[in-house]
Formats: sequence, C-alpha cells, structure tokens
Amino acid sequence: MRYVYAPAVKQKYRPNVEFGSPANYRILVQGHVGSEWSDRLSGLRLSTSTSEDGSSRTELLGSLRDQAALSGVLATLHSLHFAILVVEALDAGTEGDERG
Repeated sequence: MRYVYAPAVKQKYRPNVEFGSPANYRILVQGHVGSEWSDRLSGLRLSTSTSEDGSSRTELLGSLRDQAALSGVLATLHSLHFAILVVEALDAGTEGDERG
C-alpha cells in the first residue's frame, strides 16, 4: 500500500480505498461508548481509556463492508453526541476482521 504524505495536515493518507469494498477502520471519539452500542456500531470492537485529567476516549476498531457502513457508524456516533476525533482507514493486514 502506498501512502501519501500531506504536509498541510501532517498526516498520511491512503489514496486507494475502494468505495464499495470492505476496509479496516480505527475511529476515536471523545467520551465513553458503552459495549451495549457495539451491535448498532456494526460490531466494531470498543476500547475506552481514561487520561490523567479524567477525560475518556473510546477507540472503535474493525472491518466495515463499505463506505455506506462507515457512514452509518459515523451518523450513529453523531446522533449519540460523541465528538469524532479520528477516522482512519488501516492497511488490509491491520487489526480488524471482515463484517457484512
């Protein structure tokens, strides 16, 4: 996989994500997302951590079947009033399993 470095935002981007194909994603939100939401969030694995100042962040990790599924997860997080901090497409061999 080829990465492109974008100096304006100082992040790496994957230019070859297929719109209608499965992909592994990492999503980071501010706050605690309870495990009871996992099914509504396409079965992504949830992991919450708490910083020294007491604030929490939840990482959602796994495979989504296509961009529509990603959009649905993001819409759900938005409707639950979670601030979305990071959305990252991961390499195919990275953490996550294919979900339908």
